[in-house]
Amino acid sequence: MEHTVAASILISAGIGAHLAAPLFAWIVAGKGKTAETVYDLSTIAGATACVIALLLGNGSAVKGLFPGIVIALPVGAIIPVVLWLSYAKLPQIRRPPPAPTRIILLILCAAAEELIWRFMILHLIYSSLNAHFLIGASVSVIGFSIMHFGIHGLRSAPYFTLFGIVTIFFSTTLGIGAAIGF
Repeated sequence: MEHTVAASILISAGIGAHLAAPLFAWIVAGKGKTAETVYDLSTIAGATACVIALLLGNGSAVKGLFPGIVIALPVGAIIPVVLWLSYAKLPQIRRPPPAPTRIILLILCAAAEELIWRFMILHLIYSSLNAHFLIGASVSVIGFSIMHFGIHGLRSAPYFTLFGIVTIFFSTTLGIGAAIGF
C-alpha cells in the first residue's frame, strides 16, 4: 500500500484516535456525555480519517467494502438465531431498548472498529512492516480484545478473541466489508 505523507498522517491520527478513545471517554464522561458516546464518536472519527487516507493514497483499496457486506450481513444475522434456537429459548432484554441514535452510533462504531482492526492495523503490520500474516492477525485480535476489557472485563476475552478470528477470516477471504457486515 503506497501512501502519501498526508495519508500516513491521517492513518496515524485515525488509529491514534481509536486507541485513545477509552481515555477520551474517561475524561469527558464526567462532563455530561456518556462514556459510550465519547468512545463511539472518537472511534468513528478515527476510522473516517483512515478512509480519507485510503482515498488519498490508494482509492482502489475501498472497493472491497461492499461485496463482503452483502454476503456477511445475512450470516451475521443467522448465526445468533441458530444459537438461540439451539438453546431452545429466545434472549430476553432486561433493560429499556436503546434510543435510535444510540443504535446508529453503535453500528457506525462497530463498522469503524472493524475497518481499523481488520483492515488498517492488519494491513499495516502485514504489508508495510513485512511481518508474517499471523503476527498481524494476532495483534489485531489481541488488540481488539484488550480495547474491550474496560467495559466488558476479562470474562469477555474468549468471545472477543473468537469474534476477532472470525472477522479476520471474513476480511481476508471476502473483503473488509464482510467483517463489517458480520
